[in-house]
Amino acid sequence: MGIPLTWKDSMKLFPVSLEDLCVTFKQEGKLQSYDKMFNNVEFLNDPAKVDLFIKDGLQDSIALAKALKVA
Repeated sequence: MGIPLTWKDSMKLFPVSLEDLCVTFKQEGKLQSYDKMFNNVEFLNDPAKVDLFIKDGLQDSIALAKALKVA
């Protein structure tokens, strides 16, 4: 059995996309569009895709924190 993961989404807090939230609060948002390959756990078999997933999640977290800081 693996490690349980809990996915959180800012949509539960704000009824807008992260990109729209960043535009509203004049903060830099996502650096790249969400890649739908992340919807399939098979991407975890490719270290390059895992690295991209981590970078995407980190950028999302930074963008959300910056938007919340000025909200």
